[in-house]
Amino acid sequence: MGDNVGVTEYWARHNDLIAVISTLNPALLAEFGYSHADDEHVAEHELGHAMGLNHNPSSRSVMYYRNRSEGIQKVDVLGVKERYSTPAGESD
Repeated sequence: MGDNVGVTEYWARHNDLIAVISTLNPALLAEFGYSHADDEHVAEHELGHAMGLNHNPSSRSVMYYRNRSEGIQKVDVLGVKERYSTPAGESD
């Protein structure tokens, strides 16, 4: 994991997710002095990746690339809704 406190890997075939693995690095979380709330925010961030979200340039988003202090925000919920807004049976 290098210097990452969290990493999400995914495998897809024909735009369908096959598997997703999100991992937190407890040694680095402790070394950098992350609180329990910080740990939860990192986990929420990685869950966002597992749901198909990319990084958000806003530091007020849980999907900000160096987030540790923001939980899930309205912009993140809207991102998930947009990501999964294609009606069943239709393609992008």
